[in-house]
Amino acid sequence: MAYMFCGVALPSPFFLAPMAGITDRACRAIALELGAGLVFTEMVSAAGLARGDRKSATLLPSPEEAPRVGVQLFGGRPDDFRAATLRLNDLAVPFIDVNFGCPARKVVRSGCGVALMREPARVRAILEAVCAVAGKPVLAKIRAGWDESERNAVEIARIARECGAAAVTVHGRTGRQGFTGLADWGAVRAVVADGALPVTGNGDIVTAAQAVRALADTGCAAIMIGRGACGNPWIFRDAAALLAGGEAPPRPDAELAETMARHLALALAEHGPRRGVQTMRKHLIWYARGRAGAHEFRRRVVRLEDPREVLREIEAFVAGTPEKARGPRDSGGLARACL
Repeated sequence: MAYMFCGVALPSPFFLAPMAGITDRACRAIALELGAGLVFTEMVSAAGLARGDRKSATLLPSPEEAPRVGVQLFGGRPDDFRAATLRLNDLAVPFIDVNFGCPARKVVRSGCGVALMREPARVRAILEAVCAVAGKPVLAKIRAGWDESERNAVEIARIARECGAAAVTVHGRTGRQGFTGLADWGAVRAVVADGALPVTGNGDIVTAAQAVRALADTGCAAIMIGRGACGNPWIFRDAAALLAGGEAPPRPDAELAETMARHLALALAEHGPRRGVQTMRKHLIWYARGRAGAHEFRRRVVRLEDPREVLREIEAFVAGTPEKARGPRDSGGLARACL
């Protein structure tokens, strides 16, 4: 059954968060295949799109994936956001997401991301520029505030509504916290209770049960999952099953191996052999987390460059094959599926 979010029909209310250096096309494809209702690009520079920068353009979704991918913009100048929005109007993406929540030092030092929450007037100017020309719903991603003395998520959500935004995503940490400590879902509930806009809650969701419980307990319209989906894209499928009153389906070892190989294949297609393997290393380590032999798998896989060797390591790791039994054998179905 379709879930309606800001007038757009989606498979579920569980979304993959935008994460720089992580949510590339390969990562997004895996999340969508495993039940994510919506995914987002890595942060795209509004200034880069405005001036036609090729690197910024490569972060945009392909035409095939665009209908299920929101584009997140970051920057500091309203004119850049306006120009970038006009360009995004030509894509079939469902949402334009404006970032007021990134705590990365480089972003904050440039006066962007969560630093903008300290300047509500600039937030208003940026959102007015975007909403004035956007041909699709505009979302705003914020945090609880800059720090404990400047917790203004409710104020920023109200500004977003006044400018014409369709919804707001609230991460329960402050900008000063970065990703340390715990997310304060009280900050999320405060924005929900204020009623300015539909709210997507975000922060410390690492299990499907937590996602479903957060949706029910907070009154949020949707739940966004970031680091909890790294190495566990099944969290979206499982959460949807629990929400529907069922149980999370079992995940056999064969499915783990196939998903790791599928993710590798998509990364190779997107980035080429060398960079594809390099970008996959962190994902493979996350997939292995919590399983017997994960430490040895990590030690071996971070040194590999050849995709076929990576596939052999995946197969051996999931099968629990001892190191001495590994050899330059063909990886069977995994190799054929991936390469």
